[in-house]
Amino acid sequence: MRQAAVIAILMAIVGLSFALGPQDWFARHVISLQREAQNALAGALRALRAGQPGAVSAFLLLCFSHGFLHALGPGHGKAVLAAYGAASPTSLRRLMVVAALSSLAQAAVAVALVYAAVWLLDGARGRIEGLAAMIEPLSFTLVGALGLLLVKRGAGRLAEVRRGGGADPHDHPPGCGCGHAHAPLTLSATRDRWEAIALILGIALRPCSSALFLLILTWRFDLDLLGILGVLVMGLGTVMVTASAGLIAQLMRRGMFLALPAGQSLVPAMAVSEITLARVGMSGFRKRQIGELSGGQKKRVFLARALAQDGQLILLDEPFTGVDVKTEEQIIALLRELRDEGRVMLVSTHNLGSVPEFCDRCVLVKGTVLSYGPTGTTFTRENLEAAFGGVLRQFTLGGAALHDDDDARHVSILTDDERPLVQYGDRTRRAGEVK
Repeated sequence: MRQAAVIAILMAIVGLSFALGPQDWFARHVISLQREAQNALAGALRALRAGQPGAVSAFLLLCFSHGFLHALGPGHGKAVLAAYGAASPTSLRRLMVVAALSSLAQAAVAVALVYAAVWLLDGARGRIEGLAAMIEPLSFTLVGALGLLLVKRGAGRLAEVRRGGGADPHDHPPGCGCGHAHAPLTLSATRDRWEAIALILGIALRPCSSALFLLILTWRFDLDLLGILGVLVMGLGTVMVTASAGLIAQLMRRGMFLALPAGQSLVPAMAVSEITLARVGMSGFRKRQIGELSGGQKKRVFLARALAQDGQLILLDEPFTGVDVKTEEQIIALLRELRDEGRVMLVSTHNLGSVPEFCDRCVLVKGTVLSYGPTGTTFTRENLEAAFGGVLRQFTLGGAALHDDDDARHVSILTDDERPLVQYGDRTRRAGEVK
């Protein structure tokens, strides 16, 4: 529960920022806030030097705010953490720890650079920034190596899926001597550990320019300890943004996999999705957003989702509402196929004409159950009139108006303004019969 609360807070803080990131006005607004934070930080340093009361707490609060705002701009490992979260099946806790260690390590590298330069280069700002630029290629190399590692893992997993899921299962008694690894979780943990180390170092070796600037100023003002503490607090502000980037990516990944049937991997599931979309006649619309589809198309997509999850029990609420006749006939034909496959379907509908076409049994409800049983004996005019009351209308045609011979049969039409129930003599019209 606590973990869920932390995730919700982090996502609420920066979710809108990432959603609107590409917008120019948002970028300008962030830059303006960063400039104001820098000016406030300079004022806090003057207050620290003057020994004003409350200056330390105000300085640390501004460091945290500046770290958060500065991380909304380019850099700081957001993209790297988001890519790692999207590509790796890591835990949310591990992702948060990696984000925190990355930002704090980035702050530590800034401290090491500045004070190494103070010792070796007499604190020249230009030389310090030049030294920071010199180690950037190592950061790029580590991040690139991590990306190649993730690609290699994904390619191996894809090859395993295409082979049919790997080796046959077998037992490993003690001392079997088979040469296989008996502790795959240990191997996985070791691999994840090295990935995390590469990720942390890749981010840490690109120190924040604001941290370098702050450390140089506090060194000039003889406020070394406060400067180091301020940079670490700035790193905590950065964590709020970078951790959110990774968490959002990981949660999006989990959303994809949670929708899969138990035990099914992504590649076969994508093939199943294509097959089910084709079965409901929606392959040509697979790249469209759900909001771009018509009512009938949405209903067919929902049916495809149930089929992709291999549901043996399918619940449908008014599947024929808002669809045209052609779509309705397609849905009925599909439901009849699913029934013949042995699936159980519970359908709630006011569409009278569709019920006899695919329903084996029916229940008529009006406040309570009025009648139930096989459709042939339960779905009668008397029972329907009891269920629908005055809403139900009936039309009857027969005699010379219908026949040019002595045929005495009548056509009876019952409707509540949905698809009508048509009865010819003592028979109810079903799909496939001559109308």
